[in-house]
Amino acid sequence: MSTIVPVRIDATPQQVFARLGPRALVTLLESSKLMPGLSGWSYVTGPALATLETRNGVTLLNAQGEDANQGPLVTWRNPFDAISDVLSCCATMRRLPVDKPEGMDFTAGLVGY
Repeated sequence: MSTIVPVRIDATPQQVFARLGPRALVTLLESSKLMPGLSGWSYVTGPALATLETRNGVTLLNAQGEDANQGPLVTWRNPFDAISDVLSCCATMRRLPVDKPEGMDFTAGLVGY
């Protein structure tokens, strides 16, 4: 099991993202709407473990990193089934005992465009 070690960074999430951005394949998720109690959190994501991509009516789950060249791990005809299956895995992972900093409940998810 890997350990997450909190590190104080004297920079805004936007500044961290600007420094890491394209080189580290990170994404900035930002609460931009001012709503007391519902916004105010920004996350700089880590590199993707996998990607979902739909081409010619088929949705592919592709690994990233060391396993990136072995072809699709799973395919679906319905992209919404793909999203549902991947989110189910994320929900299962969230229930596993993971060493994470206090208050960091958001450890897996999807980013799309």
